[in-house]
Amino acid sequence: MNREKYVNRMSGGLERSRGWKKPCNEHAPGKYPETLSPHGANQRRSRYSRLVSSTPLEALARAVGEARPFDAEAYTDEALFRLERARIFDDHWFACAPVDAASDPGAWHRASDADPRLVIACDADLELRAWFDVCRHRGAPLLPDEPKGRERALCLTCPYHGWRYAMDGSLLTPRASTGDVPHDRSLVRAEVRRHGAQCWARYEGARGERALYAPPWLVECANAPLARARSVRWEVRANWKLVVENFQESHHFSRVHPALEALTPWRRSSSDCDPSRRWLSGAMPLAEGVETVSTTGLTRGRTTIVRGAEERRVVRDAYVFPNALYSRQPDYLLAYRLFAAAVDRTVLQCDTLVHGANTDAHEFMLDEVFSFWDRVHDEDRAICEGQQRCANSRGFRPLGYDASEDGVRAFDAMVLDALRG
Repeated sequence: MNREKYVNRMSGGLERSRGWKKPCNEHAPGKYPETLSPHGANQRRSRYSRLVSSTPLEALARAVGEARPFDAEAYTDEALFRLERARIFDDHWFACAPVDAASDPGAWHRASDADPRLVIACDADLELRAWFDVCRHRGAPLLPDEPKGRERALCLTCPYHGWRYAMDGSLLTPRASTGDVPHDRSLVRAEVRRHGAQCWARYEGARGERALYAPPWLVECANAPLARARSVRWEVRANWKLVVENFQESHHFSRVHPALEALTPWRRSSSDCDPSRRWLSGAMPLAEGVETVSTTGLTRGRTTIVRGAEERRVVRDAYVFPNALYSRQPDYLLAYRLFAAAVDRTVLQCDTLVHGANTDAHEFMLDEVFSFWDRVHDEDRAICEGQQRCANSRGFRPLGYDASEDGVRAFDAMVLDALRG
């Protein structure tokens, strides 16, 4: 491969990543792109402040004040979507990878749907790290273009000019260079934690709270000996808010999910909706004679992941701001990560977590669980994509929430609060 083709392949698209930050530039030391400079946050906020006064956000505020669903602009306006990316996803902790990602020294895992250059890694001390796969010398990628891998030498070597980094992102051996090199020569980093059965990341300079939240039942469940039995990914051609709003109510079960309605009747559901806590939760008792949610309704001998006979008769759901969704059955946990890819496109990843003793899919008939939820996800996708198409119509004029849609109303209020900053 000639030099020009190599550079094009290695550097393509990197300038769009948050990791494209080059204080090690030999001829212009200390120069940052505007949005990543020490003063960039204030410059961004100035631009965002102009967006805040825009008509779509005022329309959101009117809808929340009048206790009715959002107007079409909430799901179609590009300027509002950019504001959501900045104020909601870039400024807060977000779920980015499976909970068991990068568990061994030298292992790494891309948070590809958040930022394809953001990498979760395990260093030599078994500490979880997050950094951007962008060399600080000239902005080339360090890792192969794969979703995950392992560096057994516990270091990264840039294939372009040979700069070497430890798994925590610190620079080991730069090549000789001219000009002054700034003191901070590590890879651009992000914070990362394992929390609520997922890995969560927080970008450098994020303004949101440093604490992470989850309903008590999820904290207890995440402390169980869980193991990932399957991960799936799919796209929904709809705005991310439509996807979450669909998750936040269950009175569509009888029409959209008749199989799910038979196992967890929606009229017996209850909600715990206080948006100030950054999470929303709901509960639904299992129908008489049903052991779990699957094609047969049977646990097939799988070990439960909850405590107490009463709790084994309840299905619990949660939304954790800004992009995590959960559904806990007595014998497994579904952990979703939602990524707002475009104003009308949402990417979802879902991990099925079971008790560590039940990972043999054939022995424990996990296909009954997988196939059931594949069908439910397809049904939800069709509904949300239909709503998105309707949002482009002049006839899209929602009137009000149903009494059972307290979770949708609380989510909409949570979105408005975050956009207002």
